[in-house]
Amino acid sequence: MDSVSQFVLGAACGQAAAGKQLGNKALLWGGIGGTIPDLDVFVAPFFDNVTALLVHRGYTHSMFFSFVVGPILASILYRFNKKATWWQWFWLFFLALITHPVLDCFTGYGTPLFLPFSDYRIDINSIFIIDPVYTLIFIVCLMMVLRSKDHSVRTRWNNRGLFLSTAYLLFTLVNQSIHTSYFREELDKQHISYIDSWSAPTALNQILYYNITVAKDGYYYGYHSWFDAKPTQFTFYPKNDSLLPARLHKARDIRKLKYFSKGLYCFEVKNKELFFCDVRFGRIDVFTEEPSDWIFKWKIEFDGSTEGLHLEKGDWSTSRFKALGGLWRRIKGN
Repeated sequence: MDSVSQFVLGAACGQAAAGKQLGNKALLWGGIGGTIPDLDVFVAPFFDNVTALLVHRGYTHSMFFSFVVGPILASILYRFNKKATWWQWFWLFFLALITHPVLDCFTGYGTPLFLPFSDYRIDINSIFIIDPVYTLIFIVCLMMVLRSKDHSVRTRWNNRGLFLSTAYLLFTLVNQSIHTSYFREELDKQHISYIDSWSAPTALNQILYYNITVAKDGYYYGYHSWFDAKPTQFTFYPKNDSLLPARLHKARDIRKLKYFSKGLYCFEVKNKELFFCDVRFGRIDVFTEEPSDWIFKWKIEFDGSTEGLHLEKGDWSTSRFKALGGLWRRIKGN
């Protein structure tokens, strides 16, 4: 999730753990603790651009990190502020640290929660990385916490924020399940054969969902809004494994991208250039009136050998603002 959401979630954990003893400082330290796992973005630039994908949301986003760093931070802060006990400091940082990756698991990037014991990346994908509803719930409740000096009142508002935000996350799971069932029914009605099918919300909302259907040689894509009046139309995109020479499929960077994408990728040629595309994140041209392509893509350059292979992350920044208007129109229904 975005940094604001992680900060306010951490702040709420701080209030719950030591709000009575530390007052507003509990919110501040909790917010800092909730932000710490994302500091791995400052380490990523020291790695090549493909490895950096896996460095972000790496060890700092594991439960192991929370169990190790939580006591260290508690010991440091307890030395300077003994208004809260060591255990209260521990729970403040532990809860702020561990809820960060747990929340990230609900997005689509992939979070290795069980490192170093397993490198499996959890991506429930029931909520977009920025969701205004989730964040505003916390902001409003924490503003009410800040306005009051009565601990019981502060606790009530903090608990409301935690309860409502958790309820919203549970709603996203139910909403995702409903959309997935709808898409599968439509696939059956249209006699489309598939291996697997799942859905995820589009940017900034829970109204418009997109569906990725894995077929034998590619993927079917479809969109559905609560306000749609017509059945979903699915578009097929071939996987195109043959576009990349067979020997390069085993190249280190290609293997990393395949691992990161969980095998949900395709190759595509545009302007005589070859791209590796992670299909999990969808296409931008659905919401623009100009030709575009996959949001998450990598340009592949090679000289015929695995050692001469180079990948450069594609840029879709020029289309993102144009897409917002199209996204809004599509949310309102087809």
